[in-house]
Amino acid sequence: MKRAAVSIICFCLFLMVGKAQNPQWVVYDTSDSPLLSNGVYAIQADGLGNKWIGARAILPGGGGGLCKLNKGVWTVFDTSNSDIPFNQAEPIAVDTDNNIWLGSSGLVKFDGTDWTRLSTTFPSLFKAFTGIVIDANNDKWLGTYDELLKFDGSTVTSERSSVLGFDIGPVAIDVNDHIWLAHGFADFTSEGYLDHFDGVNWTSHYLSSSAITLITFDALGDLWLGLSDSGIAKFDGSDFTIYSSDNSGIPGNRATSIAVDQNENKWIGLRGMGLIKFDGTNWTVYNTSNSGLPDNWVNTLYIDTYDNKWIGTENGGVAVFNELGVGIENAGSGPSFQQLTVHPNPASELITISFNVASVSDASLNIYDVSGRIVANIDQDIKPSQEHSFDYDVSELINGVYYIRLTTEGFAATHKLVVTK
Repeated sequence: MKRAAVSIICFCLFLMVGKAQNPQWVVYDTSDSPLLSNGVYAIQADGLGNKWIGARAILPGGGGGLCKLNKGVWTVFDTSNSDIPFNQAEPIAVDTDNNIWLGSSGLVKFDGTDWTRLSTTFPSLFKAFTGIVIDANNDKWLGTYDELLKFDGSTVTSERSSVLGFDIGPVAIDVNDHIWLAHGFADFTSEGYLDHFDGVNWTSHYLSSSAITLITFDALGDLWLGLSDSGIAKFDGSDFTIYSSDNSGIPGNRATSIAVDQNENKWIGLRGMGLIKFDGTNWTVYNTSNSGLPDNWVNTLYIDTYDNKWIGTENGGVAVFNELGVGIENAGSGPSFQQLTVHPNPASELITISFNVASVSDASLNIYDVSGRIVANIDQDIKPSQEHSFDYDVSELINGVYYIRLTTEGFAATHKLVVTK
């Protein structure tokens, strides 16, 4: 019989703050949140603003399972309080109906109420998965160690077998609905293959220097690949460009995750070497010595629509990082804050900034450029329990991306602004 999951309401204005930290970092771990384990291997978001976090036991007998976080409310699912089949949830994918698909002793679907264990009906889905992606037809493409499976809801088909005995690794899908697949993942070999399926034909690309451990895409359609022992690589469709500790500023060669932010910066998680930002020229290292990162072993990265970086670590829980400060994701619905809005956006001249706060202390309203520099201070009288609407002329700002940030004691909110003339 289905058991009720546990929901824990954390009374907070924005993201629930755990340990003492600076405004750029928020950390959740088992000591100050309902997180099931400090070993976090998967983070995804659905269309309702929920963050889904897959946690795994670090030691035998430890906790693990699936966590949901939305505006300070945690809901945790494990074998003791739900019908999740196993206390492990990775990888995680979300379909257009906000159903959660995950690996947990086979393929599992969770619709927010009911758990469906697909391997009961489809025994071929009782496997460990290296990746789950969902195409425009709502078909699930499932990377396993020996083959790529496609599940259309009623049939499971094998679409690709491993090459030369190499284990199949990550699977990804691009904006054209093409499938990309890597071989050599689990063996950590010194070579690997990158396969591309355009809906009709498969094309294979050989990489002689390293196995491929992860795949993501930038806005130009280039692929960014994590490598087992050679750093990262960019693939433009024909050529690989490798960035390693031997030829670049990346401090380590074991990449575990890559995500691309709204400004096309690449964020790279490394084994034991922290979080790296690459802006195309410069490499910036964040680690436990110089930042709020709780663990230098990064397992997974997710960047939300407000440019918050969600960082799953091996033994430090989840860290959330934003160079402009972590705040609510601008959908605030608590009693102390109403949504920060900016219009028109994009803008060339006059913008209107609107919001409401219930209490005010040390309030400020600033505009930042992408480097984090304040380019404008909007000096207005912000009063509690009132709706505020301020006009500001951005015509003197150069074309580009900016961030409008409202802060008071205890909370903050950020809104992206694009200036174009």
